[in-house]
Amino acid sequence: MLSTRAAHTLLANATSPTGLRALAHALGFTNPAHTVSRRTIRTIGLPDDTHATRITLGPDLATLIVEHVDSATWRTTLRNLASYLDRLTDPRRYLIILHCRHDGPLAIACWLSS
Repeated sequence: MLSTRAAHTLLANATSPTGLRALAHALGFTNPAHTVSRRTIRTIGLPDDTHATRITLGPDLATLIVEHVDSATWRTTLRNLASYLDRLTDPRRYLIILHCRHDGPLAIACWLSS
């Protein structure tokens, strides 16, 4: 468990790809990260300038780090992403770390896909 100061620093630094991966690492996702393809990003319904990274941990746990999301539409983006992942055939627990561009919010969500 992190101290309050260490947790604050970790979240404060979660504004870059390195900081977002460090957050995922602190949450237990220590395996190598893989960039999500442009085709998959379009299939999910994310804008072309969105960047996404996937890290799996065992057969039933994955995190998806999504960057450059429009701060005006991040809630809709998160809902669409959850709906897409829920329709996948492989049931697993997902952790989404979503970071907006232009100093927008950092959102962390998790659920079990059906």
